Amino acid sequence: MIARRNWTREWWKRDAQKYELVTSEPVLEELKEGKHPNRKLVTTFLKNVPLVSVEPEISDIVKTSTK
Repeated sequence: MIARRNWTREWWKRDAQKYELVTSEPVLEELKEGKHPNRKLVTTFLKNVPLVSVEPEISDIVKTSTK
């Protein structure tokens, strides 16, 4: 788990600027509800990241896969 966290941090430092970063409302909701120590930091950071829309078909897939 620590290695995965470090890989993610390294990616953000090295590669994030190469991409247009986006997120979605469901991702923000999941992060807000999570119980992790950096929740506030992450949600604050994502405030400035553009949102992409979630099509109804995607919502249907999510509902089906969580049953």
